Amino acid sequence: MAAHGFSWHTIDMEPVTSSIQFPFAFLLGTVDPSSTLPIIVAVIFGLWAIYTLIAAYHWLRYARSSIYAIPAIGVHVFVSLSIATYALSGFH
Repeated sequence: MAAHGFSWHTIDMEPVTSSIQFPFAFLLGTVDPSSTLPIIVAVIFGLWAIYTLIAAYHWLRYARSSIYAIPAIGVHVFVSLSIATYALSGFH
């Protein structure tokens, strides 16, 4: 009993293969993650440093009470550098 020309006998039971390619699939086999991860972390650290300098400048320049800004900036830099040092210590 085939409704509208459909029959279970005509279904192809072969496994489905995907022909979609990822945009950077060719890099997966050629790039070593252990050599690119330190570069990525260094770029993130550079962005953090720029952000910290700009935020510190604006906080010191435009804050009503800079007496709280200096210790807060010092704690921020110390904690951030500690975390960055810990993160980078695993790289050889």
